Amino acid sequence: MRLSRPLEVTVRRAVPKDCDGILAAHIEAIRELCKGEYSKSQLAAWADRLTPSGYLPAMEKNVLLVAEVEGRVAGFAELAPSSGEIVAIYVHPRHARQGVGRQLFHALEQLANGSGGVAALHLNSSLTAVPFYERLGFVAGAPSMHCLGNGIEIPCIPMFRGAT
Repeated sequence: MRLSRPLEVTVRRAVPKDCDGILAAHIEAIRELCKGEYSKSQLAAWADRLTPSGYLPAMEKNVLLVAEVEGRVAGFAELAPSSGEIVAIYVHPRHARQGVGRQLFHALEQLANGSGGVAALHLNSSLTAVPFYERLGFVAGAPSMHCLGNGIEIPCIPMFRGAT
């Protein structure tokens, strides 16, 4: 039996030069990981609206982190510290289910607890990511719709987690 070595992941704040890597991870995560729960037209509406420069406002306004594996963006996460909203956690399919998303979440959680002690976290989960967030202690609310930046709506699940 051959054991694989643990993935070496570095989590850090995103910088503008990361935008292309973030975009690639984001689009591939949507197209590959979410294709079981969303239609082709929903996936296209979700992914096709994204641009590299679209991540710059998140770097300025919120906390945007990247996870790197071997010097390449393996995933990213965004937190709005003022509201306690996890805006996004996406992992490139090549690194999915290897702990990258969990590391990104724990880094966001530490930042949330350190920036004025956010009492609770909340998010709108894709249908695909609900089990991931449940493993992190989030509780699902009633199914809802999330409006993408282009006006298209896709199903989502609001989720909540109290302070740790």
